[in-house]
Amino acid sequence: MAWSMPPLALFAAVLALQQAVAGAAAAGDCPTTCGDVAVPFPFGIGAGCYHSPGFNLTCDRSTDPPRLLLGDAAAFQVLYVSIVNATVRAARVGGINITYGVRGGGNTSSADEGRGAWRGLGDGGPFALSEDHNELVVVWGCDVVALLTDGGGSGNSSNITISGCASFCPGTDAGGQAIAAPAGSTMSLTEDRRCTGVGCCQMPISVGRDSYQVRLRRLNPSPPQPPPPQGAGDPTVVLIAEQGWVAEASKSTRGYPLPVSFDETAVPVLLGWMIASTRVGADGEVPVNSTCPADAARSACKSSHSSCRNVSSSARAGYVCDCDAGFQGNPYLATGCQGLSIGVGVSSAASLILIVIMAIFIIRKQKRRMAKKIRQKYFKQNRGQLLQQLVAQRADIAERMIIPLGNLSAEKLGESNNVARDFMPSQEGRSMTEGTRQYSLEEEFLLSSRYPR
Repeated sequence: MAWSMPPLALFAAVLALQQAVAGAAAAGDCPTTCGDVAVPFPFGIGAGCYHSPGFNLTCDRSTDPPRLLLGDAAAFQVLYVSIVNATVRAARVGGINITYGVRGGGNTSSADEGRGAWRGLGDGGPFALSEDHNELVVVWGCDVVALLTDGGGSGNSSNITISGCASFCPGTDAGGQAIAAPAGSTMSLTEDRRCTGVGCCQMPISVGRDSYQVRLRRLNPSPPQPPPPQGAGDPTVVLIAEQGWVAEASKSTRGYPLPVSFDETAVPVLLGWMIASTRVGADGEVPVNSTCPADAARSACKSSHSSCRNVSSSARAGYVCDCDAGFQGNPYLATGCQGLSIGVGVSSAASLILIVIMAIFIIRKQKRRMAKKIRQKYFKQNRGQLLQQLVAQRADIAERMIIPLGNLSAEKLGESNNVARDFMPSQEGRSMTEGTRQYSLEEEFLLSSRYPR
């Protein structure tokens, strides 16, 4: 009788293995970079360093710099891994190989219709094309229509259309002969560097899959194709690319609107990933084993400051982990989510101090402005303008306004103070001490008019 492990013991063993893997990554026993690309958990390089199958990556150190690879036969080169957005930016070289005269299932078709497939992520893995961030692109297409259909999984073909676009060549007459035109003029881009449908076309892909089928049909096979870039094979190149790649690639154009060849151009795509990724049923039902576990200990969210979030696309469902509000980092590690409270507190205190200093500066400046206005008001009330005119007309009048304190008797000095007090407001705060006196222009005017030299 064969021995079998009880279900509870099996679950405990799997849980212990996952915790050991996470612990190994947190302890720094696993590579965290490959070349200049970071490798955060749940991804990893080598046995025991990744969460589950599909998250294992390969670091190719035979090149300089090293390349981080993923997928079947390392079909994609990883450019960047985002934990927050649960995405991977990756690139693969070459377009989709189109074979003409073959229908799905190996049946033959018209020589004007070709088929191809976009694969490489593996069936049932954690990856799928990120929805609304990629597009179908046809380059060097002359009177062709490209349709993107559901890959069907496991290599099965499907007729469900997901996206498509058409590219035409201007200058073809009724007999199907192309009118002569300068090389490369059969392809054009808009001002924001998007294909116009002349020689190339592009269309967003709103349904994420791990594989696609492509159908390419020539509407008018007689006209010759536009001249392809040097080194290209089939003139028509069908690609799946990250949105914005066409505009970026066309910036380095030399002689052609797009420097694209079938087997040399590295084309980036944006992939989405999730934990416990499972294909959604035909009726749209999400499998139970692809949602956040009821038992938090079974979840891939290991940080005590993290939470689990169910996610789904049109084809797959699973879950991802997020750091709680006020924390950031990697929620898939026990100590991955770090608090922001200290940094926020220091920033808030510094901002408060700066506000207080600015407020004091503004208040003082406002007080000086008000005091200046008050002085100007009293100066006008006491006929200060007349004094200014006299000073301007006669230079010696300023000397006559200087009253040496030694020439004033105590009686005159007291009287002058009374006169000043009668005319000058108490807010001025001026005081006279024996032997010293600071005079304003108003006071000098009053004293000089009472006691001329």
